[in-house]
Amino acid sequence: MKRLFGIALGGCALAALVLFAGAPGAEAKCGKASASGVGLGPEMAKEMAKMNLAAGLEEKKMKAKGKVSYSCSGPFMSECKASQRAC
Repeated sequence: MKRLFGIALGGCALAALVLFAGAPGAEAKCGKASASGVGLGPEMAKEMAKMNLAAGLEEKKMKAKGKVSYSCSGPFMSECKASQRAC
C-alpha cells in the first residue's frame, strides 16, 4: 500500500508540470490550458489532471471557460491530460 501511495504521489509531482498556450505576460488573452495526471485507473488519473489544471489556472490567475476535455491512455497506471479554455 505504501508503494502504491508513493507511485500516486510521484505521479502528482510529475503531473504538476502544467503547460499553457500563449505568452506568460498575456493574462488578458484567452488560450487553451492543459495539465496531466497519473493514477492507478482512468478515474483517478482524471481527478489528478483536473486538480492540477485547477491549481495551474489559480497560479496563473486565469479563469476557466467551458467544460474540461480529457484524453487518457491505459487501463492500469493511466495518464490523462485535461484541457480547457482559459482567460
